[in-house]
Amino acid sequence: MFKGEILGFAGLVGSGRTETVSALIGASACYRKQVSLSGQQPPCGTPALALKQGIGLLPESRKTEGFGAAFFRSTKHHPQPPRAVRQDIR
Repeated sequence: MFKGEILGFAGLVGSGRTETVSALIGASACYRKQVSLSGQQPPCGTPALALKQGIGLLPESRKTEGFGAAFFRSTKHHPQPPRAVRQDIR
C-alpha cells in the first residue's frame, strides 16, 4: 500500500471480517497477529494507539458501534475535496 490509501476487508457474512480488523486494532483479543506499518510493528495494543498510527475501524453498525465522521476528521489519511465544494460534517 501507499501512503494515504485505505484498505478494506470484504467477505461473506460470518467470514470474520469484523473480528479480524477488531483484533488488528486492539479492540478485541486474539491468539496471534502480525501487522507491519512501514516495515515496523506498530504499537496497536489499544484502538487509541492504533488510531494514532493511522489504523482504524469503521464498523458495520455505525449507529451502535461507531464514531463515523469523527474518525475521518481525526485521521491524517483522508482525502481533501477541493475547497470550493468542501463542507464540514457536523
